[in-house]
Amino acid sequence: LPRRTLLDAISRRLSSMKETRLWENLDFEISLVTAYPNVEVKVNADVKSEDINNLRKQYNYVFVCCGRQSPYTFDKAPLAREFLNGMADGTFDVKGKTVAILGSGDVTVDCALAAQDHGAKQVLMVMREDIRTATCHKKQMIEVIERNIEIIPKVLPQRLDAKGVICKDLYDPNQSERLIPADLVICAFGFGLVNNFVEGTADEKGLVSKGKDGEADLYIGGDFRRSFSIVEAVHDAEVVVAEILKENDGVKRIPKFHTPVEDVDISVVCDGIKYENPFGISSAPVSGTYDHLKRCFEAGFGFALTKTYPLEKDIQKNNHIRIVKVYDSQESTSYNNIVMISEHSHHYWLDSIKKLKQEFPNKIVIASIMCMDNKEDWQSLAKMTEEAGADALELNFSCPNECHGNDGKEGGCTGGFKSHNAMAMAIGVSPSAIERCTRYVVDAVKIPVYPKLTPNVQNIEELAAAAMRGGATGVSTINTVFGISEITMSGHPWPQVGVNQNTISGGLSGDMVRPIAIRQIAQVLRHNENIRGHLLGIGGVRSAQTAMQLIYTGASVIQMCSSIQKWSYDIVDEIISGTKFLLYCWSRPDLRGYLNSQGVERFMPQGEKTMYWKLDCKQDRKVPTVAEVTGIALKHIGERKILEGPEKWRVCAHIEENCIGCGSCALSCRDNSTTAIKKNGQKYIVDEEKCIGCSLCASVCPVNAIQYQSIKGLDLLTPEELAKVPTAF
Repeated sequence: LPRRTLLDAISRRLSSMKETRLWENLDFEISLVTAYPNVEVKVNADVKSEDINNLRKQYNYVFVCCGRQSPYTFDKAPLAREFLNGMADGTFDVKGKTVAILGSGDVTVDCALAAQDHGAKQVLMVMREDIRTATCHKKQMIEVIERNIEIIPKVLPQRLDAKGVICKDLYDPNQSERLIPADLVICAFGFGLVNNFVEGTADEKGLVSKGKDGEADLYIGGDFRRSFSIVEAVHDAEVVVAEILKENDGVKRIPKFHTPVEDVDISVVCDGIKYENPFGISSAPVSGTYDHLKRCFEAGFGFALTKTYPLEKDIQKNNHIRIVKVYDSQESTSYNNIVMISEHSHHYWLDSIKKLKQEFPNKIVIASIMCMDNKEDWQSLAKMTEEAGADALELNFSCPNECHGNDGKEGGCTGGFKSHNAMAMAIGVSPSAIERCTRYVVDAVKIPVYPKLTPNVQNIEELAAAAMRGGATGVSTINTVFGISEITMSGHPWPQVGVNQNTISGGLSGDMVRPIAIRQIAQVLRHNENIRGHLLGIGGVRSAQTAMQLIYTGASVIQMCSSIQKWSYDIVDEIISGTKFLLYCWSRPDLRGYLNSQGVERFMPQGEKTMYWKLDCKQDRKVPTVAEVTGIALKHIGERKILEGPEKWRVCAHIEENCIGCGSCALSCRDNSTTAIKKNGQKYIVDEEKCIGCSLCASVCPVNAIQYQSIKGLDLLTPEELAKVPTAF
């Protein structure tokens, strides 16, 4: 490829760079960029517009990441750099004064702490943002709060006053002005660009303008795109170069980052079908059209379900307002939906399947179909779908959103849950109906058939057994769980549809249903060994760790929806790399210890714990395949009789050094257990003789400061010791 250049207009000798941003780190980042073919990096460059124009004539691509070297000013207030230097040489005397620092970044915090350390009577942080959106690091904000530095949020400084600084109150709808009294006001608004020589805005890849008449394409990064550290700016360059090379030859590269983890094979063979990876999209809005499935394959998913489609006569229209979140948490992927099946005809889906198999021959397309309890309908739709090229069929016996077919009678696709034209979960709660309808399909096709089971029953293992009696290859589970998101304070349900604000019981998905999915998958496989190795798992997968939870429980491959609705198909790249790493961990003793120290197991006494892996540790066994770890958790799941009683096994809570003294554990223990936790100075301690090892304290601790230690079982205690043991309740 022709030469490319990366032009860095930030001097690497900037005196204001943080001490924690070591030059070794920057050199490492630059080495990652130059590891790509035909890339040049120029530093210490004072870039002007004419320089850019000249470079565009010499190279095929130019990337500019220019630093912020011009400090923002405010009236005649001293700048943060002047103030900090003055603190060091004694120029500024703040003893006994009220000091107001304008800004919300890391340097603002540095100024505030310096003022307090040098004897200021009161220190104020005056910011346009609120505490949650302040640009400083979260740990620094915690220190500000702990040091009793007063934060004045949502105000916009206007001008200096003899008595302080005049600000607009952004909480006030009229934005009235107010005086914030201060003896000294410091401006810590940060820095701006010296040379704003790039005209136009960049696209999502950083491209500002395509080259004309032999000129280079111009890309920007760094402070132009709000990457405010020099290491982030160089990382922008890495991303741009990788994209340019990928566009040229279609190969995705991450030079100098190839490790044994990248070589881990996560392909899966299930029922004669080879999946390049075990991750696919479920039958849902994320698989609503041909274009959706095409994009998911391009993103890297190994397989995809179509959105459930019926015969054309049974199509129903979707209502508006049909997918809503359940929790206010920004990180939650829990949703409630009242979505119907596909509004596209079966002809559309048959054509889509044909095109997808032509364009992506190595990807797996599983068609999700639904009919009434009618042999002719099931067999007709199944045969057409097989002929279109689908690799397998999923029979939707589990949608909870009241689906009905058109039986030719007045009213069309309407009715109640027990109507004779009901479909989906109305069929799926009856073992005999599942067996019958499964047999219809199995007798008509040769490709694998997976009935999709509802979790909204107590006896899901019986439904699975019925499916297998009907000739199913395996099963798919779970679908969404019955529920209504909430009732608003005006007395209406949510989601709500129409002028009358009505709803139905819809389906819950995402994080909140994962524990149900684990239980139901385990229940199916514990009672039906003939399904082991033939189960498509669904329910709350949002990461490699949560995917492995379902695989460890027994799912051969994983379907996803809610996390895609939140983070897009791009999430699959992270899940694939994470899964490779988790499998690789099984091959090294230090990483097995690392696995045993993650999540909830971190506070349990069993197993070796390794918080950090070792650079010099070698593999002592081969990396397992996905199939080899599938179902490994099943042997640990059973009925109460398998649990060890306190006669043989007991634990006691122990509070670690990182306790912040919030008291959550003590309150929970007082009102839910045996009052075994007491305050001791600024921290809390556990009375071992009172602790009954219930683990509630560890569940409410916000900083994971509680560990559990093994103690003697009741059978090993002396009568005197036994008399001191509290009665559990």
